[in-house]
Amino acid sequence: MRTFIKLLAIITLISAWSGLSAVSPAVVSQEDYVYTLSLIRDLRIIVDNLGTDEQRKKYEELKVKFQKATEVHYGQNFARGSFLEDEAIKPNEETPPTSVELYSDLKLELIIFTKEISDGYIVRTKEMLDTVSTQAIGVIMEYGKNSGLWKYFFRPIDPLVEKKPYDTKTYYYFFKRQKIEANLKNGYKCLGDARRLLETPDYLYISSKQKKTKREINFIIDTYMGVIKYCRQGKRDAIEIYHVLNEKNLGDILNKYSITMGMITKYPIYDDRVPEKYKPDAVDVEKMLFRIEKARVPDYDAKNKNESAKAEEKKETVNP
Repeated sequence: MRTFIKLLAIITLISAWSGLSAVSPAVVSQEDYVYTLSLIRDLRIIVDNLGTDEQRKKYEELKVKFQKATEVHYGQNFARGSFLEDEAIKPNEETPPTSVELYSDLKLELIIFTKEISDGYIVRTKEMLDTVSTQAIGVIMEYGKNSGLWKYFFRPIDPLVEKKPYDTKTYYYFFKRQKIEANLKNGYKCLGDARRLLETPDYLYISSKQKKTKREINFIIDTYMGVIKYCRQGKRDAIEIYHVLNEKNLGDILNKYSITMGMITKYPIYDDRVPEKYKPDAVDVEKMLFRIEKARVPDYDAKNKNESAKAEEKKETVNP
């Protein structure tokens, strides 16, 4: 019994000490500095590749606010007033904002900005998957072992008498069908996972609060960045499907740019297996910058003008 009482007393003292030891403003400011700096860097790639003009403008404003907060942070102005001062600062006295306050205001704006970005990623990922799924599901249905065409691979055919009953350029679909199916399944799963992040009880409760703690603000931002992460993986799966479906075009691509296969693997800007419309997404998935990659290819727009025109012509045919 005495042992239990001693243990209870120790726990009580520890709990009391934990309550008294608050985190200093300097620590809070440093944590916010590291957190927002990492976020600003991540958002730069996204905005540069896929952002609208308004989003790029807003991003520049956020960078200015981050700079201001960081200057105050470096100046060690973490909190209002100090116990070393002779007189306390009066409540109505105007004083410059502290770094903690500036970082807090910045993160509140980042909540709105990252939500807008993540919403756009969900729409874009769904568009990519829906676009490629028509052909992908067609391959899954037609190129299975019990589809009727499989047995013709193992039967001799006299080319002088009859034609092969299958397309020789796409016969490899029989062997890549499972990969297409796996990527399509995982792509839609990632899209679903991204949406479900916005349906969790914690997110719904915290996002509905008028006032949020620092931890809650970070949680909301992290949720939106998590949505972007899932969407990027969903896009990667859609891109992998394009790689398989258009594998037959590899020879033409290599000749077009006078490159080796290693260059396509290293620099997605060369990979015309992916539609021109989704090249920025293919670059973004690798966390590279599309404008820099585009500049890597001399006369890129001229070389890809026909592809863009064909895509628009196809779009007009489908949606007259």
